[in-house]
Amino acid sequence: MVIALSLSFLVGLIGLVMLLESVSIKGFRNYADACIHFTKSTLIVGANNSGKSNLLFALRILFDPTLSVKDFELSDGDFNIEALDDEVEITAKLARVDEPCLLSAFGKYLSDEKEVYITYRARRDGTYSFYAGPDGVEGLKKVASRFYIQNLMLEYVESARDIGAFIKRRQRSLIEHSKDRRSEQEYEDDESRMRSIQQKLNELNDEISNLNYVSDSLVSVNREMEKLSFANSDFEAKFVAGNTDATRLVDNLRLAYLYGESPLTFGGDGRRNQLYFATWISDRIHGQVEQKERVYIFAIEEPEAHLHPHQQRRLASYLSGSTDEQTLISTHSPQIVASARDAEILRMPAIENNAIRTSLNPVSVPVDLREFGYRMNPITSEVFFADAVLLVEGPSETLFYTALADAIGIDLDHLNISIIAVNGVGFLHYVEICRKLGIPFAMRTDNDIFYNEKTGKSRFAGVLRGVRVVEALYSHHESAARLIELKPRLSWGYGEDEGLSFDASREAVDVLKTYGVFLSSVDLETDLVDSSLYESLREYYDIVDKKALISAMQRRKAESMFEFLLSKPDLSVLRSGSLSSPLLYLCPQMSDQNGKS
Repeated sequence: MVIALSLSFLVGLIGLVMLLESVSIKGFRNYADACIHFTKSTLIVGANNSGKSNLLFALRILFDPTLSVKDFELSDGDFNIEALDDEVEITAKLARVDEPCLLSAFGKYLSDEKEVYITYRARRDGTYSFYAGPDGVEGLKKVASRFYIQNLMLEYVESARDIGAFIKRRQRSLIEHSKDRRSEQEYEDDESRMRSIQQKLNELNDEISNLNYVSDSLVSVNREMEKLSFANSDFEAKFVAGNTDATRLVDNLRLAYLYGESPLTFGGDGRRNQLYFATWISDRIHGQVEQKERVYIFAIEEPEAHLHPHQQRRLASYLSGSTDEQTLISTHSPQIVASARDAEILRMPAIENNAIRTSLNPVSVPVDLREFGYRMNPITSEVFFADAVLLVEGPSETLFYTALADAIGIDLDHLNISIIAVNGVGFLHYVEICRKLGIPFAMRTDNDIFYNEKTGKSRFAGVLRGVRVVEALYSHHESAARLIELKPRLSWGYGEDEGLSFDASREAVDVLKTYGVFLSSVDLETDLVDSSLYESLREYYDIVDKKALISAMQRRKAESMFEFLLSKPDLSVLRSGSLSSPLLYLCPQMSDQNGKS
């Protein structure tokens, strides 16, 4: 509650803060030429070795005060192997530069719109330079160093972080902030207490030193010291109980927590991780109420480390709502993604030939997580981490296609393909996200026909569902235009005498396949009964009649599918059938192999 009130006060006090709007990276590690945009709160996701840490290191070169001069002298391995020249260039654009400390620091380098560009250039011979200016091209001027680093800095928390060192630094900062905020009366009270503490420390030390086994242990030492020199006769070696200086004792306080009445040191990595973020936020609150002397950008790698899923979700919500400063978080956690409602996603695409290539589009596309609405959860958020996605209606389809992929030799985990159930027929939100992030997708839905008893009219609901998806994403395509032309013939009461056009339906289904939209003949159960798997199904359910068999499968759909798959049916017989088409669409190499066979 205190934190929430303090933050509300801060937002009203300082208004909009500076924003690291974008960074352009050329020739650095796996970035050939990329421009990446950020928002106030950004989640960076992607597979291992996709460039997340490289992106953060590029920012560290510009803004991390802990880097040394040696870190600016790049090695051969830091240069992109496909870059056309031997130069690395990293340029950051800062917008809304309105803080007094930054206005003072950047001065003449600011544009009228309060924007500034900062550039780092390095060559293979080890030379490097920094530049600053009001625009990213002609306005750049060479500067001697990172002159702004005391006023604008990136605080980087790496995945293999030394949490203890961070906590120690934060707790010292918290104490200093509190000291500076004392009233005159509080200052006098504290001085009086320190004198009392010092006296008690001296008395305590004497008591400890007088313990028999402590004092006796040094008798021989003092005897030998006197033998060495008469000058030593006035001195006595004595054990001192720790730090006897009250001021230094306070400076060396160790943060602990109470369990009942027993003080415990923060030992577990999970709790220490939480403590780091708690002290960080507290430090921000205490430090920023006063006039800002620094502006921070926080870059955190894998905050989920050592935390179970419930605590990951709690941490994500906490981070997204607890600071007014810009935060960049790289993560592999669906729980973090699902819970960070106010953040945007930057998805790092898979690496091609050791380089992230960009043409007209940036390397990563921001996606507002709020677009997912109630659909966002740890399962659906897996889409952000996938290289390809198969969207299905429900859990029975998920179970079936997971087993089918294994049976026909498609390793979903190796290929980073996710099968995600939309739990209904609301495919459109998911395919739009896939399109924005450049993730290949396929979807499979029932070819259901809805009949209105009152009007006596029907429509191809399943086909129209697929048409709407293609219309939303690819309306400019010629084949998509043809689908749109077919819509009236698929809808309620196409011609009083003609009824629905099955020819139009069949044509639409064929076109939809080219877009990765696959329809069943009726539903999954009907397709299975009409497939090469019929004998296995007949034997398992002990039902010969196909209609009765379909009805049995549709009762407790997911449970029935789960139990049937436990019987180990030979799903490989479906390899060349239409049921495998969505998987083969996502794995062209598998499709080619099947074609050859």
